[in-house]
Amino acid sequence: MNNRQFLKYMQYLEFGRPPHEFWGSTDLNQNLEYLEEGGPFDNTSTPRKYSDINNYDQIIYNYSIMRSGSTLLKQIMSEIFDYQKILYFYKWPRFKLFNPPQACHSPIIMTYRDFRDVILSTRRMRLSMHGLTKEESFRHLPTKKEILLLAEREVIPQINGFEAVSTMAKDRILMLRYEDFYGNYDHIFDKFESFFNSESYSEILKHHDHHNGLQISPDMRKRLKLKFSFENNFKKTEAHKNFRSWDTNTKSGLSLHGDHMNSGVLEEWRGLPNDLSSYMTEILYPYLQRWGYEK
Repeated sequence: MNNRQFLKYMQYLEFGRPPHEFWGSTDLNQNLEYLEEGGPFDNTSTPRKYSDINNYDQIIYNYSIMRSGSTLLKQIMSEIFDYQKILYFYKWPRFKLFNPPQACHSPIIMTYRDFRDVILSTRRMRLSMHGLTKEESFRHLPTKKEILLLAEREVIPQINGFEAVSTMAKDRILMLRYEDFYGNYDHIFDKFESFFNSESYSEILKHHDHHNGLQISPDMRKRLKLKFSFENNFKKTEAHKNFRSWDTNTKSGLSLHGDHMNSGVLEEWRGLPNDLSSYMTEILYPYLQRWGYEK
């Protein structure tokens, strides 16, 4: 592994931002006014921002833990609903800004994943952003210092925001667990139909061109499974050198980056040596227990 690039990666983890409770709380305030796909990742001349949104009675939210299949959910949601009326978030401070009192009835789709696998996937993403391939990341085990920094600076602040949203808006949330929809897109479709076909969301559905409730037809299910299959999405990532490069022909909130995907295998963390997997579990244990990953 390139020692200089690895050192820059470690410096980023340790000094890239000060310790923080919530992911996004160290961002500049003006940056929070743009949606998650805004700023450097937006491929349009006018990235969407807070002042552009004035139709909260029509909005569907997506709030996700990063590296939890959230891009797949965005892709599917963008086909079933109106993209311009879907707001995507990973950051609690940004979500609070875009979720004013008038949005108190808007539905929220939330995705999460075993936080140990999130750490490993985040590691690959950050290494890729510093010019190190995922193949190199597989050849070199993470150190305990890496695991601690990834947990404290990357993943736990995201979980804190995720839990804040789930506590604040628990009566209007559809929770989707990565392990339940991995390789099973029908789980997503079935959950969508069950959740949105309540009287609470009938008016919102009309704004998304579903005037008789939400029915995801067999043909549409088949089309979306093919369009956003693991194989098709993976092919798109191969056109890009690393995570700093992405498909600029796609709306930025839906773009796939280089090294965006690996195998998506479940419980990848179990492949670590016991001392590392146990250490990771120890650091994350309260969160793992709350979300059903450690009984």
